[in-house]
Amino acid sequence: KHEKDKRKHCTVPCSDKRNSNKAEKPAGKTMAWEIGSIDSLPNAANIFPLERTRVSLDSSDDSSPNEIGERIIRCLGDLSISVISTKGNKLLAQSIARDIRFYVKLYKEQSDHDDRYRVMVELQ
Repeated sequence: KHEKDKRKHCTVPCSDKRNSNKAEKPAGKTMAWEIGSIDSLPNAANIFPLERTRVSLDSSDDSSPNEIGERIIRCLGDLSISVISTKGNKLLAQSIARDIRFYVKLYKEQSDHDDRYRVMVELQ
């Protein structure tokens, strides 16, 4: 009897046709950061000053900027930091527990070992 009472209070049936055209986010789905190719990133040689809180990914890691962006978003989520917005090579995130904002930017920079570019990640 108790189970029947619970079902009676359900106000929206699962197959509600009025909401069938609405796109719903699956639970746990993270925001995508569409960055593009390494050629779409600003050249770090033209940016001054750069923050000390930056890292350059070695050219042996053939990850695209999009893959690097996905890893960054996943790591931020693991730390309870939510992504507020993304635009091109820039990401804005905020800590859920504290009112702290993080600015992440991706740049390209010339590799020390060859003529290829590598991705630099800067955190502010």
